[in-house]
Amino acid sequence: MSIRAAGTVAAIAMMAGAATTASAQEFPSEPIEIIVPYTAGSNMDRYARASAPILGRILDVPVVVQNIPGATGWNHIYQAEPDGYTIGVGEQTGQIGIGLLEPLPYDIEAFTWFGHFATGNQMMVLSNASDFETPEDLKDSDRPVRCGTFGGLSAGAMQCAMLAGRWNFPLAFVNVPGPGEMPVAALRGDIDIASVGVNLWLDYIADGSVTPIVNWAEDRDERAPDVDGLADLDMADLAGITVFRAVMGTPEIPADRVAILREALTEVANDPEWHEFIESGNLDDNYYFEDDYQDIISSVIREVDAQAELIQGAF
Repeated sequence: MSIRAAGTVAAIAMMAGAATTASAQEFPSEPIEIIVPYTAGSNMDRYARASAPILGRILDVPVVVQNIPGATGWNHIYQAEPDGYTIGVGEQTGQIGIGLLEPLPYDIEAFTWFGHFATGNQMMVLSNASDFETPEDLKDSDRPVRCGTFGGLSAGAMQCAMLAGRWNFPLAFVNVPGPGEMPVAALRGDIDIASVGVNLWLDYIADGSVTPIVNWAEDRDERAPDVDGLADLDMADLAGITVFRAVMGTPEIPADRVAILREALTEVANDPEWHEFIESGNLDDNYYFEDDYQDIISSVIREVDAQAELIQGAF
């Protein structure tokens, strides 16, 4: 290489490095939008709206929240400019399941995944109005076990599929309007099993309306310490199939901007105002914003894909 050519290459490299540095220094310089692909008042919406003012204070730009429910909201994030100014708060497990049933206009794995504010502990229960008298009766059942779901396929429905695969029973999904209506469906005997947030079941466990099967996390939950965790049932490897209050962005956001947002989101999760929000709502607070988060998404996809035939048949 000639001296002139070498000098040109070095100059280009310096310019590229300067551009990257400038990108990091200048970002963000305009408002950031958080898209919530769920209805107002949902848990995802609550997490997004609580985080927005704190994130805005940390980054020194306005942060606004917009609800665009369903696939339209997910696609809005996916198709946005990959500049870090459009991000979202969503739950990937149910979306991965829906992708087994119908083509999606976006690739869940291709989103830029920053991490999550929390994984929501879910508890799976057996309705005491069901023909199955104990959780053990589910094993090797000849008839389909009816699992409650909502919004097409929920994370709880994916958990039902994982349990069906391990305990060898056929599955049928029953749609209810939302997680808040799941206990009513259990009391009426419309469903046999269901998995939603721990808090929703506590009163019904106490009055004997439902029988807990498992706390869908590796360990037990302090809110219901007598209920087995997945490790107690030798199923700890399924703990990743859960509800994520995850933060994602458009594919191919520059790495320096991803790092800035990930660091800011970590600061949000450690802010006193955030802790007050979590404590007042008795919400989960196991945040994780790290570089390897994309690997977690890939792992969930593999686990759900392994039960694709069962999920497709049950739906």
